[in-house]
Amino acid sequence: MATCLLLLLTILHLSVALVGSMVQPRVQLRLVLLEPQGRDCSQIWVDNPGAGSSIYTIQPEGANAPFQSPPTPTPGTDFAHSEHPPLTDEDVGTAMFANEKGPADQQGGRRWTSGLPPPSQVFCDMREDGGWTVIQRREWGTEQPLDFERCWQEYKQGFGDLGGDHWLGLQHISDLTSQPGLQPELSVDLQDVDNLTWWAHYDYFHVDKEDHFYRLSLGQYSGNAGDAFRGSGDTDTQEGRAFSTLDRDHDSCEPCEDGTGVFTSCSRDRSGVGWWYSNCGQADLNKPWPGREGDPPSLHWATVSSEQALRSIMLRVRTAQRQKA
Repeated sequence: MATCLLLLLTILHLSVALVGSMVQPRVQLRLVLLEPQGRDCSQIWVDNPGAGSSIYTIQPEGANAPFQSPPTPTPGTDFAHSEHPPLTDEDVGTAMFANEKGPADQQGGRRWTSGLPPPSQVFCDMREDGGWTVIQRREWGTEQPLDFERCWQEYKQGFGDLGGDHWLGLQHISDLTSQPGLQPELSVDLQDVDNLTWWAHYDYFHVDKEDHFYRLSLGQYSGNAGDAFRGSGDTDTQEGRAFSTLDRDHDSCEPCEDGTGVFTSCSRDRSGVGWWYSNCGQADLNKPWPGREGDPPSLHWATVSSEQALRSIMLRVRTAQRQKA
């Protein structure tokens, strides 16, 4: 009996030691919560003269949830209201949106993974005419082009790298353009493969809430790129259209025809991406890049040229106090 008890105690002792050797030490992650630096980039520009283009934390007025997330400024950036040290070159470019996969950064928790709240931060394009919040940016020729063939939830939350190609997220765009007392405007900046620059400006830009499927509203157009959002008339105008994705079809195809066949969904049957499709329309800046230089253009702003390939795209929003009637 004593021998059995001794053997049992020995086994228990060895088991505890084995389990202890298997338990990994707990890594303490630095949780960083930044105070918003302004309601949007336009206010940050006003409050901080000389602020440079970089990544900032914002909290639009009237937004449902606070905009808070780990910081990802460029190295050495003097972050207003932030007591956290600037990031190194290694840290920049790792800020990924909620649907992006990949291991969490155990040095500072600066990488977002599935299941966490979407990031609050935005890239502010600071110019002489004000601070602009970037809602979409794309550059052709990157080693790993950002995939825009995604479903509703991903377009809602946002995806990509704030320091490079990204889609800010429909909910963030809706919050940004729904602030009480403010007039949001949109600039569409395009560059083609010959380095010619084109722009389209809308003096009003609004994306509705999700219960209206993030419907698009536009004001008066100006610029040299043409008003591709409105196209040639009632049939292909994207103004007033809801957003469509692979799994949420809100376009006006009943059905549509493009010369190659008949189809019922611009997103599912033609582009694979999300956009404010009508039948499908003359603007689509989320479509895939050409496979290689010289291939026919896919993404387009057709009022520039249906044949000329684009190489750089930026959509940015600025807000100002609404003028009283």
